[in-house]
Amino acid sequence: MENKIIIIGCPRNGSTFISKAFRENGIDVNHEDVGKDGISSWVLASKGDVVHLGPTYHQVLKKYDYQVKLYHQIREPISTISSITTISKPSWVYIEKYVNLDSANSLLHKSMIFWLEWNKKCEDMTDNWYQLDNYQTYFNLKKDLKNKNINSRKHKNYELENLYKEDKKLTDEIIKYSEKYGYKLK
Repeated sequence: MENKIIIIGCPRNGSTFISKAFRENGIDVNHEDVGKDGISSWVLASKGDVVHLGPTYHQVLKKYDYQVKLYHQIREPISTISSITTISKPSWVYIEKYVNLDSANSLLHKSMIFWLEWNKKCEDMTDNWYQLDNYQTYFNLKKDLKNKNINSRKHKNYELENLYKEDKKLTDEIIKYSEKYGYKLK
């Protein structure tokens, strides 16, 4: 039996996009639901027994008879952090079960902490990572999606200086972490 694809990462990092890209290429990878060939879902990185979107990590493993290949998807960090500020209240409630967040902090600050900690969770689960911008080459997919703005939401586009104003030490840590995944933040 060939391995099924599991893609994890942060919310707002392109999990809907990548599942559509796979389906465009005849590979049934669903977003937040098991497909014949795989699933793309940020909540799976929690490994929680209860999730608020789709199946749990253990349900997915069992469904695929433990024959899986796990991938950590990374998208440009500041764009992702900016977009994380748009996630729903139920998602934040879920996140707070796994990431220690101070409710007194701003939404941007919480998004920064979450981005860093969630990507560390993903990294602990797999060494297979790729930048979303390079998905087509990484997975050897022939067809490219014509519309790159799948599931985009209006939000403020923060810049590095905004992150520094929130928390210099945390921003320095985000920069260092981003560099190991090939992103030079400016």
